[in-house]
Amino acid sequence: MQEEPLQKLNEKEYNVVKILQTIKVRRSHALVIVALAGRKELKSSEIEKVTGLCQPEVSNTMRDLRKMDWVSVQKDPFVEQKGRPHNLYKLKYPLKTIIKTLEKQILREQHENLKIIAKLKERT
Repeated sequence: MQEEPLQKLNEKEYNVVKILQTIKVRRSHALVIVALAGRKELKSSEIEKVTGLCQPEVSNTMRDLRKMDWVSVQKDPFVEQKGRPHNLYKLKYPLKTIIKTLEKQILREQHENLKIIAKLKERT
């Protein structure tokens, strides 16, 4: 069975990336989230090809997304155990769940900002 060639992000996916960036999601995070949402699982080198990010950006982004608990990582079972292991990355949650989480964060931040503004009004 031959695998389909890996495709770069399409126009619809880039539009989602742009929207995520407008709500203050880092560009690299948005690119990787969208890339993983549209594909089952990817190796680091495949993420580079799909997103156009360089290797250090991918590594840093994957570390951040793992800390956020949005990405899972596992060793590629189809690679011989010579050299560095190849990791396979995939989203732990559907894109809609991640968007819902972002929405909750934004609402929480707005609520905190409104409380600060209310305190300022009291003191002036």
